[in-house]
Amino acid sequence: MNFGVFCSISIIALFIGCASNKSNTPDNNRPPAAPSNMIGYALSSTSIRLNWADNSNNESCFIVFRGDMGLWDSIGTSSENNTVYIDSNLVERTPYQYYIIAVNEAGSSNSSNLVILSTRLARPLNLSATLLSPYSVRLNWIDNSQVETGYVIFKYLSDTWAQLGTLARNQSTYVSNNLLDDAEYGYYVVAIDSLENSASSDTVYILTRLAAPTNLASQCTPLGINLNWTDRSNSEINYVIYRGENDILSQYGMVARNQIAFMDSQLTYDLQYQYCVAAIDSASGIAFSDTITAAMIIAAPSNLTGTVVSPFLITLHWNDNSIAETEFKVIRKGQNDWALIGSTSQNRTAFSDSSLDGAINYLYYVVAENKFGSSIPSDTIELSIQGIYFVGSYDTPGTAKGLFVYGDYCYVADGYFGFQVIEIADPRYPTFTGSYNTPGNAQGVIVEDNVAYIADGNFGLLIYDVSNPSLPVQLGNCDTPGYAWNILKRNNIVYIADDSSGIQIIDCTNSTAPTLIGHYNSPGLAQNICFFGNYAYIADYLSGVQIMDVSDILHPIWVGNFDSPGMATGVSTIDNTCIIADNNTIVKFVIVTDPTHPVLCAEYTVAGEARSIFAENRYAYISNQSSGITILDFSEYCNPVLSDVYDTPGSANNIIVNGNYVYVADGNSGLQILYFPH
Repeated sequence: MNFGVFCSISIIALFIGCASNKSNTPDNNRPPAAPSNMIGYALSSTSIRLNWADNSNNESCFIVFRGDMGLWDSIGTSSENNTVYIDSNLVERTPYQYYIIAVNEAGSSNSSNLVILSTRLARPLNLSATLLSPYSVRLNWIDNSQVETGYVIFKYLSDTWAQLGTLARNQSTYVSNNLLDDAEYGYYVVAIDSLENSASSDTVYILTRLAAPTNLASQCTPLGINLNWTDRSNSEINYVIYRGENDILSQYGMVARNQIAFMDSQLTYDLQYQYCVAAIDSASGIAFSDTITAAMIIAAPSNLTGTVVSPFLITLHWNDNSIAETEFKVIRKGQNDWALIGSTSQNRTAFSDSSLDGAINYLYYVVAENKFGSSIPSDTIELSIQGIYFVGSYDTPGTAKGLFVYGDYCYVADGYFGFQVIEIADPRYPTFTGSYNTPGNAQGVIVEDNVAYIADGNFGLLIYDVSNPSLPVQLGNCDTPGYAWNILKRNNIVYIADDSSGIQIIDCTNSTAPTLIGHYNSPGLAQNICFFGNYAYIADYLSGVQIMDVSDILHPIWVGNFDSPGMATGVSTIDNTCIIADNNTIVKFVIVTDPTHPVLCAEYTVAGEARSIFAENRYAYISNQSSGITILDFSEYCNPVLSDVYDTPGSANNIIVNGNYVYVADGNSGLQILYFPH
């Protein structure tokens, strides 16, 4: 095969450079035979190897020609008898044409056969592996190719290579996740295009590190400290527990592989401990968890008990089961939510709660505490303020007959000593504020808008300015014809229970000049009066209860009566029920749905002589003179039930309730204040 005439200057130059070691024989006088069977292959992305058959015995050398787009050029020589040539510094993934000739002094041979060969895809360079965690490795390499379409990553584990993943072109990093800890992995990367894979990168090997336990936590109990952790390793042979203080830890215990808990019971109550856990492998590798701090929880108090001493005081007692507490804390829930209310010092197992918030039911628990924390709570107990309690008293100079609570003051109708003003801001400690010695025998009192209205016996109605409770000033009076026992006010109208003169109706629009505008002559001796709707109910002594329509205050009309067998001295109404104190042991409950036909529905026998009644919500409070007071629950109107009794020291003449406090006009014992939660 002849590709043309090659007697160019470059060929002559190459020939001149050939040095033959063959002897000068007659064969040197003729051109050498042409080489044949030329083959080749790409060594890399930049080099190609050529091989051929040497068919002559007289060549001085071989000349290699490379063609590109029909243009040929000699690119090098190969010495006599050498049938290999490597063409370097080529372009990646590019086809090249080659042929060779043999030459000597006599001339050149014909050309060899023509071969077309391509360089390979460039392989990735400088592959490296970096350990990110016991379970992940980052691979990095140099992208050495200009024409790759992607990369394929291969991974080695346990004598097996497998494809791990692929990447798009121009990438040079990959993260291998979900690895086993404490295991050796190998990696290599190849570039790819649509026709072939490049040669592989260098292979790198890396050993993942032993995985440390995570999520180390403690649960402190009176019996010790429980440690728990998460087992993150697949190759540990055991776990070693380290314990210490002040950042100095030493080996303390050990558990087998796959275990995730340890109980430390060898503790001192007043010390705080540090812990960490380490995974150990067969090659003595070690991986430590984070360090945590814990202290043995102190023992909780037990057998919590309590006593309701008064509405203002509850005492608590408990057992001390700890040897290391610095204090006990008392937590309470009353009207308000759970809150710390106080503490006691070490070893002190009693507490007095004097800061009650007005609730009826109280919940308590106690915790022991030291510098490392709190015990678990004691059992919770519930204590209820039930029944009636003495709160305080004030002995007025006269005989307490009636009373009224207004703001922080209790006004007491004190017989021949007029009325007394007692401060009750703290009902436990009532104190004298002021008084006014009325001319008569003060029996009843009402206060409204800083004006006090007094039923003053033979002197009828007296009116006083009490805007300064310590210095009452008389405003006016209205002398009724009878004996003023009691008083009631609606709007600007005052009604006086005036004994034999029945009910006197007085206009007090002008407090300095009250005016008598009407009356009702009841058949008995009017002792007391109350209202329900447009009807007035009069406790009329021997004539029972008289009922009159007061829609027209100037012309009250009698509509009915209930003739109780005793001497009606007190009356109160709630809903459609009229409750009568009959000045004997009987309290009567009368239905007055139709005031013209009152109907007896129940009776209740009390101790002493029922003198007056105050009804509120579902309770009737009855003053029983020498027998104190009785409280009846009439949730079922026709079935009153005893709720409580309290024997005051004097003669309970009248009673009024404000909130949970019961105020009693107690004759010669003055003002008595009781507490009844409801």
